[in-house]
Amino acid sequence: MHPKLSREVTLANLRRTAEGGCLRCSLLLGGIEEFKHVWNLVELSEDAISIGILPRFNDVLCLSVVTKILDVLHLEYFSCKDDCNLFPEFFPAGEVPESSVSDATFANIKLWIRDCRSRHDLCSSTPNSTIMPTRLVGVGLDNNSLSLRCGSDLMGLAYTALSHSWGNKQERVKPVPKTSRANIQARQQKIPWDDLTKTFQDVVTITRRLGYKAVWIDALCIIQDDELDWAVEASRMAINYENATLVIAASASRTGDDGCLLDREGSRKVVRINSEGRLVSVYVKRPIPHHSSFFPQQIPAPKYLPLFQRAWVFQERLLATRVIHYTQHELVWECKTSSQCECQGMNSATLRYILPKHRVGEVKRNQAEVLKERRNVCERYRQWYEIIQAYSACLLAFDSDRLPALSGIASQIQLPEMGQYMAGIWENAMPRALLWDCSLGKLPRRPSKYRAPSWSWVSVEAHIGPWVPQDSEGVEDVCQILNMRTELVSQDPYGQVHDGFIRLKAPSFAATLQCAKKEQGFLTSHELQYSLVFHHNDHIENLNPDVPLTYGPSQLPGDSLVLIALIVCIDHSEKPSLRRPDWRTDPDVQKGYIGLVMQLKSRLKQENGKTENVYERVGRVGIKAQRIEFEIEKKLQEIVII
Repeated sequence: MHPKLSREVTLANLRRTAEGGCLRCSLLLGGIEEFKHVWNLVELSEDAISIGILPRFNDVLCLSVVTKILDVLHLEYFSCKDDCNLFPEFFPAGEVPESSVSDATFANIKLWIRDCRSRHDLCSSTPNSTIMPTRLVGVGLDNNSLSLRCGSDLMGLAYTALSHSWGNKQERVKPVPKTSRANIQARQQKIPWDDLTKTFQDVVTITRRLGYKAVWIDALCIIQDDELDWAVEASRMAINYENATLVIAASASRTGDDGCLLDREGSRKVVRINSEGRLVSVYVKRPIPHHSSFFPQQIPAPKYLPLFQRAWVFQERLLATRVIHYTQHELVWECKTSSQCECQGMNSATLRYILPKHRVGEVKRNQAEVLKERRNVCERYRQWYEIIQAYSACLLAFDSDRLPALSGIASQIQLPEMGQYMAGIWENAMPRALLWDCSLGKLPRRPSKYRAPSWSWVSVEAHIGPWVPQDSEGVEDVCQILNMRTELVSQDPYGQVHDGFIRLKAPSFAATLQCAKKEQGFLTSHELQYSLVFHHNDHIENLNPDVPLTYGPSQLPGDSLVLIALIVCIDHSEKPSLRRPDWRTDPDVQKGYIGLVMQLKSRLKQENGKTENVYERVGRVGIKAQRIEFEIEKKLQEIVII
């Protein structure tokens, strides 16, 4: 009897119906046998192996080979448009060649580029498209003709750019070749092929195969031991990546030893002859697990896409007009308008149904649409907060790169109405921009060397949660910014800083810090719970510290004195739609304040002879209004935070 496609059968039953003349079952069985090296590892009778078949509406057919011990194999069956397909459940999808250097693979990339350049308005609206990089690597005609090119030699030259991970030094087999003051003259004559890592060699090969003459590679096109050149070129990265015809991303590579051009498992073709003598075919592959990684704000990045974990790459991906990702399984295309992949799974009906709220693959489109408008300060702030949240979760080889690795995006998103950019914060987003926290994921810490003033999220190495209310109604600033300034390290206005302060006027309250081990049910945790005891009424509130306060540069023992500066008042009492469920039974907490918690850092003597206290931020606190409401007007104070 023929097994229905929507029910479970055994492998033995499927084989009997296939040998009995069922063409559909023969194609299914043929697909399983193409992957026999996987499922044959389990030595069981075919009667003990179950086949689960799941047809999906407007999507590929899924099949699972299952034993009583474990799932052995998952497969997807699909058709290609040029082949004869008699069965509608074999929905059309894209073939994935086993070789990433195949003619079909490069033909696909060229098709995506051509389609993007001719049809995508967002991708052709680059404002500085004629500005060229300072230097490019000329790929030449063969491996003996590579050289560093610069000056008028570059005008109007279409080029690619590489996005890659340098990786940990301990993990590298071959060192990353760098341009230095000592070798730049020689590099302008020739770059030895054998000096290049496999990733650099692969990107040269890809650039040539696509018909381009030059590629931008950071290690070769920036003088790595020249601080001024490095700072200037870091500030130009936005233009370099945006103006590249294509950014080639080594997304599956941890170091330069891994390369881009990986062999993939690919899809297999099963061919049978029907009763009329016609060739009938179906394609089979194992499911590709990468698609969710291309959603907006997918955190953390998966281990099989190590490039996505890197902070510099976050910027490169967002700045680029077009990116081709070389992943472990297939190629993925991203531009400012669309995203596609070789298997076409990113556009599948199933994925759109499962995750309708995640605009699949539109990380870059979201950014491009915001930048297209010039009178949208609020939207740019919102986009900036989303960028900070995703970017702060990414890793850096050097703590000092946190601002430089974001400077290109900052330069793109800025508008005059946003005010000056100061250590990751926009002047006119104050004071609410002060209310970030470190409660999202990885253990926060202070960098070993100064990176930013304590009021900036850049001062901590942590996954940052910017404070973004869903509705500005009911939110009132109670803090006034009197002055703020940062001192830049270089000429890049979005780059590193070596000093900064903010002077504000806000209702302020003295408190004492208390800490105790957290209780988790019947157990006591090693983590500490911090609380604040207000001096004026002994009221207690929980402190959300920026970093653990028991060690390191922010060490603050229990019973330390701290100062709390209120920043905003949140009052939802007049707007029931914004109340949380627990507020409906407790009207007292419909109104509250959020403030900064600070420790005394130093005392400075002013010109008039008076001494002024200088503070450092240590955390954030929420306070119920009724606890402090009647004291606020008496507590206004000028505070300097560094």
